[in-house]
Amino acid sequence: MEQNKTIGIIGAGALGILYGARMTQALGQSRVFFVADEARAARYGREGFFCNGAPCALRVVTPAEAAQPAEAKRNGLWHCDALRPQTRFGAQPSEARLLARRCRAQASNRCEAAAFSEPETPREYAGPVTLAIFAVKGPGLLESIETMRPFIGADTIVLSLLNGVSSEQTLCEAFGAAHVLYAVAQGTDATRVGTAVTYRNEGQILIGSGTGQRTPDVETAQALLAAGGAPVVVCDDILFRQWSKLMLNVGLNQACAVHDVPYGGVQKPGAPRDTMLAAMREAQTLAAREGITLTDADIDAWMQMTDKLNPAGMPSMRQDTLAHRKTEVELFSGTIRRLGQKHGVPTPVNDWLYERILEIEKSYTGISPSAS
Repeated sequence: MEQNKTIGIIGAGALGILYGARMTQALGQSRVFFVADEARAARYGREGFFCNGAPCALRVVTPAEAAQPAEAKRNGLWHCDALRPQTRFGAQPSEARLLARRCRAQASNRCEAAAFSEPETPREYAGPVTLAIFAVKGPGLLESIETMRPFIGADTIVLSLLNGVSSEQTLCEAFGAAHVLYAVAQGTDATRVGTAVTYRNEGQILIGSGTGQRTPDVETAQALLAAGGAPVVVCDDILFRQWSKLMLNVGLNQACAVHDVPYGGVQKPGAPRDTMLAAMREAQTLAAREGITLTDADIDAWMQMTDKLNPAGMPSMRQDTLAHRKTEVELFSGTIRRLGQKHGVPTPVNDWLYERILEIEKSYTGISPSAS
């Protein structure tokens, strides 16, 4: 793996922070960074990033900074004369905390230049990334495309971790279809509150070309993610995997949100579990109309996976409703409803879930910023 291959991530939600922190630790801040607009970058700097209680030193670059001449930018970690509680890259880096302790230990609280080594993070960045990862929520996709655009080159591989089965088409329309891959993130129980993520199961990132072929882009993305320590698996049947995950989401995400329960609420008999199963069966029926075969064994496998999740954890939609954020209801029951209308198939459970989730959103006194 060439050392100049880079990863740009947009979306500091549960998946973005979880995998971004892992890959930053493995590849370094010179090769992995988050992309954010000025407002979000400032917020990240104030709040910092945390993963399972530990602060994460994550690099953040804005589109304006990417467009500036490399020699004019100063985007690296700060030196002794700039020690402060946060940086624009998130929580105070461990290296800086160590240096701060060294400073305080010295007489008259002065720091000798020799005590400081040049930080790993480069103070400049210009040019497109090798791999652009979209880890935003559905409502924020169009905005995130424009934010990420300065980092997309002719050969940049584009990967979406969004739920549902429609984000790839949107990305193809924005950047062209030549280098857009298909992906599914599954099996994680990561929960985000602000910029703090907790998880027990990191899950997997499944990727594929959508044609069943292992293209050079698939091989490059797989190698780069693996080098970063991300749990990546190449799947020749990635479209089936996406539809299977959609079936899970219309059940698990929406049942937990509407019934206001964590995973534990659907891990035992009762209304939440019944709702989850009924919604999944509607998705199963409509997947068949779209040429994707989802079996009862697939539903059973998802239920077994669900039963192994941290009972106190919660899916992204319940996290959104608790935080008064816009949900991905259009990607879940919205998709099922539209397909039901297309094929003349009734979808009473997803109709009810859709209406109920919209009611929950309307009850917010204010809508919080998206997870990106």
